[in-house]
Amino acid sequence: MEYDFTKIQSLLKDFYNLTGIKTCIYDNEENEICYYPEKFTPYCSLLRKNPKMDERCKKCDEKAFATCKKTRSQYVYTCHAGLIECVSPILYDNKIIGFVV
Repeated sequence: MEYDFTKIQSLLKDFYNLTGIKTCIYDNEENEICYYPEKFTPYCSLLRKNPKMDERCKKCDEKAFATCKKTRSQYVYTCHAGLIECVSPILYDNKIIGFVV
């Protein structure tokens, strides 16, 4: 699938300016394709420097995507580091084509 990153980035930037919430877009295989404003918040960047914490972060992400796929609806949870996160499916023609995180 081909993406118009300029339009996606503009949308994420506008959303961030309105809400102050960092947002990421993933494809249906859980590959991050776009984010704003940065890949990781400073807090997450610091945590992920530690291999054990990085592994815990990845496990939280895996569980969140699995839950979202299973329920086909938004999944809000508190990660192991105490942050509230949300994964929502992007549905097209009743199929999950990606995720907003």
